Amino acid sequence: MKKKFIKKIAAVVLVLACAIGCIQFASPVEAQAADIDSTVTSSDEVEYIFIGDSLFVGTSTKVFGATASSDKTVLEQIGNQYWCCKSGATLASFKSTVLDTLEYFEYNKENITIVYELGGNDVSSISKDIKFVKKLIKQGWNVYICDILPVNEANQTYYNFSNSAIAAANEKIYASGLPVIYFYDTCLAKYQNNTVSDGVHYKKKTYKAWYKVIMETVEEDF
Repeated sequence: MKKKFIKKIAAVVLVLACAIGCIQFASPVEAQAADIDSTVTSSDEVEYIFIGDSLFVGTSTKVFGATASSDKTVLEQIGNQYWCCKSGATLASFKSTVLDTLEYFEYNKENITIVYELGGNDVSSISKDIKFVKKLIKQGWNVYICDILPVNEANQTYYNFSNSAIAAANEKIYASGLPVIYFYDTCLAKYQNNTVSDGVHYKKKTYKAWYKVIMETVEEDF
């Protein structure tokens, strides 16, 4: 009698555990969609999607006051802009988040301009970024790709980026035939020394100047 009772109790516990598991654990895609949805005030108002790495994290946080999460990710609507960026991101590591974001805004893509800035953390793979942007354009998205900004090589601490490698990647961007936002030469001449202590990321002054060039470029089409 005791054994049967114990078996019944065990069966009930197992069923409850499965039910709780189903409630608590959503798939990565469902979780990402929920993150996007919770940060959008009105998806109809979004006119620009900024996709990038830590430089866009810096722009969104320092210029617009976006709130980065603990892993320095910004998935946030600010006015008519949506920022989809993460520190250390590359196309390979961030692609699923980018695709989830674009899927969310798919129905309104004819009214949206994408500003794409991934590439700086993996310049040797810039051809993949170019191919990805071309694919988005074929799908009906309006996309601009940013050239990669220079670093302050002398002041790099735990980074080891090369401006010669960055320049070579930029030449591929310029030759791609894609709509490009040019800021590398301006940054090299005026703002290269305006980095923070790591020699790679910039102070607010540079981000503001860069953002101004971005918006002047994309708004020329309208």
